[in-house]
Amino acid sequence: MPDGDLPNQQVEELQVIESIFADLLKFPSNNRIHFEISNFFAEIELPSDYPAGSPPQITISAPSWSRREKEELLNELNEAYVENLGQPILYIWITRIQDQISKMAENPSTSFPRQDFSQADEESTSSLKSAQNHFTQEVPQIFSGETFSDRKSVFQAHVARVRSKNEVDLVMAKLKENNKVARATHNILAWRCEEIKNGRTIVCKDCEDDGEHQASSKMLEIIEKMGAQNVMVVVTRWYGGIHLGPDRFRIINNLTRQILADNGMENRRN
Repeated sequence: MPDGDLPNQQVEELQVIESIFADLLKFPSNNRIHFEISNFFAEIELPSDYPAGSPPQITISAPSWSRREKEELLNELNEAYVENLGQPILYIWITRIQDQISKMAENPSTSFPRQDFSQADEESTSSLKSAQNHFTQEVPQIFSGETFSDRKSVFQAHVARVRSKNEVDLVMAKLKENNKVARATHNILAWRCEEIKNGRTIVCKDCEDDGEHQASSKMLEIIEKMGAQNVMVVVTRWYGGIHLGPDRFRIINNLTRQILADNGMENRRN
């Protein structure tokens, strides 16, 4: 079991997974893990700033798997990492891999066509590079405004520059690393960005009420009226036990306008 100069959090996580998966794991060095089951092999390497800063790097070899099967697994691992940004992920990854292997063994007829060894290795490398591009993507910088209180309810707005739905998800996951934000009554979201695809500009936008009915659509309307591009706004509300009625929408809208204006995102195009 490696225990040299690793950060304490890594040592603790490795001790836990070794106790659970002892028969499946080997530790060729302090920060590398070999996982093998059936005809599936994975090497996982832990960066020095894992889990707070960077994700593990994973290489897989599964000669009998199709390219699509590998891509599905890597995408699932990527989604799990994004959902748990900054948190230990090895247990989740290993159990997801086991689940996928079991699923394929139980339902071989649903598997995709098999490929020869050389082609599988080549495609595994390609899929890995694609997935790791997601793993190493930086979280956009988040700017948070001052809190605003009204009749024991507390509100706070957050804003970030985003260029895709994936970046929106990264920002939301980062915000919710703060337990106070994660436990808030509502995290109301609106975002709008432009993407270039095949030489054409495509506008992408969406909003989520998170239980505060119709609040997010008003936020999106404000973003568009202010001419803000490639931005997302989240208004967090901690309910204080007293109903605010329509006043809550006024507060949410005002905080949306203010956070955009305060950070120079009004009438700007990127």
